[in-house]
Amino acid sequence: MTTNTRGLKNKDDQGWGATRSLGDTSRRGHALATTWQALWIQQLYRVFLGRSAKAVELLRHQGQLAAGLDPAKLARALAESREGRTLTVQGLYRRYLGRSADPVGLTHYRKALAGGRTRVQIERDLLVSAEYAAVQGGTLPGWLRGLYQDVHGRAPDAAGFQYFAHDLAHDEHSKAAVALVFLDSHERREGWVRACFVEVLGRSPAPNELSSWVRSLAAGADLDEIRYGLAASLVTPDACLGPRLGSSPHAVKKTSAAATRSSRSPWGSRCRAKPA
Repeated sequence: MTTNTRGLKNKDDQGWGATRSLGDTSRRGHALATTWQALWIQQLYRVFLGRSAKAVELLRHQGQLAAGLDPAKLARALAESREGRTLTVQGLYRRYLGRSADPVGLTHYRKALAGGRTRVQIERDLLVSAEYAAVQGGTLPGWLRGLYQDVHGRAPDAAGFQYFAHDLAHDEHSKAAVALVFLDSHERREGWVRACFVEVLGRSPAPNELSSWVRSLAAGADLDEIRYGLAASLVTPDACLGPRLGSSPHAVKKTSAAATRSSRSPWGSRCRAKPA
């Protein structure tokens, strides 16, 4: 050990300094873990409940995660809570009927979701309702144009419009079947995956990510499974720096550091684009 002219220990002796450095690193690591967990939980609340988490909710969920709770299960629990289902039903009413759900409709569909009905089944109910038809002008062509716009987010193509208009002209009761064709189409699946990536990760999917999730939907996965999977993929310290995750419905893989730095952080401004 050496001393300088003031009688203080030189930095040649690294014992205490090294110990302090390790301690600082540990504290920084704990602070980072606390930060990214809090950010991730806040993101879950914004996506699945449409609001920020309260301090007591943050502490409770951080404790659950520390105890080993599967992140995907936490995402699902929020989405399937009474508050989460209320947000889902209200969103569908505003999307298709242009208004908030009335108390009777809200209670009915919230119970339906709790009982196992899917988002697509509720969408179909709203699309074939007399109210939706009235919103679209009360004519079959108007209803069909509304279907293209509200499900696919675009004007109808001439060939497709003619095909479905012919079916509807011969059997108005085929509305439910036509609506289901739209809701279960490849175009709708692609639109839903793209919107989920923007909503949850704050970016568009890469081509391989898009095709992987679309295949998962075609194989029978529920629409909301994508949101749960993408949300769970964020629960890593790297997510705070801007994730490039969610590459597969079955496995989450990290990309290169360069790709991570170039991605948009989901904790900044987010587009609340409706899944289409």
